[in-house]
Amino acid sequence: MSGTIQQSLLDTLNSANRNHASDRPFDRNLNAWLDSFELAYRMQTSAPEAFDLSQETAETQKTYGLNRAESKDYGRQCLISQRVVERGVRYIQIFAACPNTPGGAVCDVP
Repeated sequence: MSGTIQQSLLDTLNSANRNHASDRPFDRNLNAWLDSFELAYRMQTSAPEAFDLSQETAETQKTYGLNRAESKDYGRQCLISQRVVERGVRYIQIFAACPNTPGGAVCDVP
């Protein structure tokens, strides 16, 4: 299915959903349900671009420590987190573990 056809179908479905919801203005569950599906769609369509850090400037990559082995993994997680938050994700959890430490204890990141 082409992107144009898919977008047309999604627009039609969105219109039908909103018409259905307009007949039920006090049904908060219905409106929340519709909003969550729209957010999920936006997240799915923006995910590939959000995870592609090659488009970031050298300065941004340096700011996040992507140019240093000791901070590259953590910096990548932070930068991706920022990018997905900008696209509507509301909850982010970042893990940082030290290699070669018992249990992967969290350590200082330069």
